[in-house]
Amino acid sequence: MNKLKGSSSAIKMKYLLFVFATVFLVALPTRVYQLLALVNTQNGFFENGDITIPVLYAVLFVFVLLFMMLSFLSKEVPSPKLPTGKNPVLGATSIVMIAGLVWDIIAIENLVVPKTGMDFNMGIFTSLLKANVQDNGGVLLILQFVFAIFAIFYFLVFAISHLNGKGSYKEFKLLALSPLCWCITMLVSRLMKAVSFITVSELLFEIFMLVFAMLFFLTFARISSGVFTEDSMWGIYGYGLSACLFAGLVTIPRLVAAFSGLEPVEGHDFSLAHLAILVFIFSYIVASLGVGFKDGISNRKTVTEIDLPDEDIIISKGSVGAFIAEVDEISEDEDNAEEFFAEEPAYADEDLREAVSDKRAEKTRNFFEGLDEASVEESAEEIVAEEIAEEPVAEVIEEAPVIEEIAEEPVQVIEEDEMPKKFFGKRKEESEPEVIKPISLADMRKNKDK
Repeated sequence: MNKLKGSSSAIKMKYLLFVFATVFLVALPTRVYQLLALVNTQNGFFENGDITIPVLYAVLFVFVLLFMMLSFLSKEVPSPKLPTGKNPVLGATSIVMIAGLVWDIIAIENLVVPKTGMDFNMGIFTSLLKANVQDNGGVLLILQFVFAIFAIFYFLVFAISHLNGKGSYKEFKLLALSPLCWCITMLVSRLMKAVSFITVSELLFEIFMLVFAMLFFLTFARISSGVFTEDSMWGIYGYGLSACLFAGLVTIPRLVAAFSGLEPVEGHDFSLAHLAILVFIFSYIVASLGVGFKDGISNRKTVTEIDLPDEDIIISKGSVGAFIAEVDEISEDEDNAEEFFAEEPAYADEDLREAVSDKRAEKTRNFFEGLDEASVEESAEEIVAEEIAEEPVAEVIEEAPVIEEIAEEPVQVIEEDEMPKKFFGKRKEESEPEVIKPISLADMRKNKDK
């Protein structure tokens, strides 16, 4: 499967968007017709058989499968390193997503909180509240309410980050899971309904929408929090476009039916949260292609054009020199080298082991060569600064002023008789050399005669 992923350069991402637009324009009018003419609003069943029912199901199945296959095989899937900077469109759609979550919270409140009159009784109110919660999902409904609140905070940070051009949302790694958990709770509550999913098309489409939205938000959380791999980026398009297709089928036909004066299917009213899922996911897909960012389209890179380090290797910009030094030290010491390669699997063939080691060395070398010059120069400056800081600072003794002070002092001549006694004796004789006086030629002759 890994050989097939990203193997086709003929599959362009714009073609995938054209395919989505085509199936959307075909499926949407068909679903509007079914909702207005074939669906029983009391139970959601099809009252009359029609050729459009199997045709719509077949079209949805084929094109959803096609979305995932084309995304998986395309070599033009953008890199998980999304463009940075301001994107007003993505910021605005994040606000739409916040509005959808608020809508869902209000819907839960209207569903479970009993309406009281003038004769308010706390005991009766509590009993009715517990009964309503239990009848509508119990703990799952409470979790859906809680995760919706957390998701509001996350999309608020996400919107502000794309409106001011700062990637602050990347710091909230745990909070990025809240949209995923919100979708999971809604999906499980739909699956707990004791009805036939196939015969109730409204419920079936909602389940498929939440399944693909859940998979999309899982990939979205990984990319937004920085825990990304090139293996999962295709899911943004395969899962995202499928979620958009089903979200359109459960929102737009219901709006058309409402404007036509037709009652919605019982228990499946129009929800702004579903429409917000459609708007946000589609805007995120378009933004990942560079649309909305300054020079995002021209500077867009694909997964195959970047070299991502292994997930278990984290190299910071300031630690490049330390990493190189550690590798050099390990290569010089055979004992350390054995410990360094101890985690590698044992290879029966020595040539195979050498080939694997050479491949790892080549990947590391290519990674460092791919660093931009500014990062390397900055790293070198940091390393030099650390080495200078570790050197001992030599104290500079200003000798010149001392010599000048000594030179200015008067020289005191001490006569031999005035010298202290402690200077006379053996120590002085050993320290002072014997003075040799000049001797004339006459004196030498006198001494010779003697």
